[in-house]
Amino acid sequence: MPVAAWLALALLVALSVFQVGLALGAPWGAAAYGGRHPGVLPAGLRAISLVVVGGYLVGILAILGRLGIGPAAALPAGLLTAFFWFLAVMLALNTLANLTSRSRVERLLMTPTAAVLAVCFAVLALSG
Repeated sequence: MPVAAWLALALLVALSVFQVGLALGAPWGAAAYGGRHPGVLPAGLRAISLVVVGGYLVGILAILGRLGIGPAAALPAGLLTAFFWFLAVMLALNTLANLTSRSRVERLLMTPTAAVLAVCFAVLALSG
């Protein structure tokens, strides 16, 4: 479980940096949201990227909680387990969506990232 936890943490931090970059106007739109907006994303999608970062931060806190670090460590194990199953399923669906993306970058980079995260969260769920 620790390997899955630390791998998931590293990927969520990297994805958070990517999403913050998108929100701040980095020209990485070809790698996000289906690649429909290469370059700088429109304002609405930039705002959504900030919301996504918030979701990643909740995931990071939950992982740290499973590792016994931080305030989420006080949460019932069953609650974390249910949350990790939810994330595993959502990321499995995200993997499928990335596979069908028009964006080559999304298909080649985000698909395996989402798949690895889905497996990591399933491992975290099973470890509870």
